Amino acid sequence: SDNLIYSGPVIMDRILSRHPYLRPAGQLNLPEHKYRIFLIAPATNFFDPALQKNQMGIEVFQEGRSEALAVDVMTLNNPLTVGELEIIYADTGSFSGFIVNRDPGIGFIWTGAGLLLLGLAVVFFFPRRQLQAAWLDLPETGRGLYLVWNKAGERSGEAAMLSEYIQKARDEVMVEDSPKEG
Repeated sequence: SDNLIYSGPVIMDRILSRHPYLRPAGQLNLPEHKYRIFLIAPATNFFDPALQKNQMGIEVFQEGRSEALAVDVMTLNNPLTVGELEIIYADTGSFSGFIVNRDPGIGFIWTGAGLLLLGLAVVFFFPRRQLQAAWLDLPETGRGLYLVWNKAGERSGEAAMLSEYIQKARDEVMVEDSPKEG
């Protein structure tokens, strides 16, 4: 017809959450005719007492006005007249919507998960070991990171020596950090 303003789908790209109902909603803008039409579909998660199957909630606004020209419920193939407009809810379509995202940090997540599983395997499948580490300045060998690896419960001579140096270093730090009277 010559008076046709719009014919086509309206994307229901929002969800109106009025507890407990989740209702898809969309908007149709007709700027050349200065109208904005909001459409609300029946709830997708529960039976909707306000909007039955083959019904659609509609709000029609005119540019420059904050109150709606019409707030009504439309039924499939039944025209609704709002001022000079005749609106027909002509069809309900089924479609699938997809959102495709790319997460550049996913490699870090998988690496962390792998390290966590590796750590669990090491803890449960290998005998317990004791690792002692210290950054020391020893007169015999100089400054460096010293590591001693032993089975739990066993103490080698190096472990005993390293434990003594660590305890001396702790005692020195405690003395240096203690409050001075003055």
